[in-house]
Amino acid sequence: MIIAVPDYAWKFVPNDTSELLAFDNNENLVGSAVYNGATMSLVVWEDDPFTSEKDGMLIDEKITLKYWEEGFDMPQKIDLVWELGDDNYISNGLGAISSISLIDESVQSDLFEIFPNPCQESSNLS
Repeated sequence: MIIAVPDYAWKFVPNDTSELLAFDNNENLVGSAVYNGATMSLVVWEDDPFTSEKDGMLIDEKITLKYWEEGFDMPQKIDLVWELGDDNYISNGLGAISSISLIDESVQSDLFEIFPNPCQESSNLS
């Protein structure tokens, strides 16, 4: 499967030589592409049915795309909007992304105090 990533899709400024990575449900790398300041294509590998080992995507398996650049400890989660297709793998298929943004996990990992607790119709976060 080929996924087109137009340059206008980036909602942040990616570093040259940063990468867009594709992972299967088991977090195995099944595709990558290096950003070079222009529109890019990401090729996602299909599983070889003639081997006993899973080495690519299965039909309709969910593709997880992540962003990586030098200095990152690990690939970063991203939020995508699909212009063509979706995150389900299609053999020899095409996909296109219209928007890519980084997900800020610092907010998601914090605990919030909610009051009143328990609440009924509404509550406040602090």
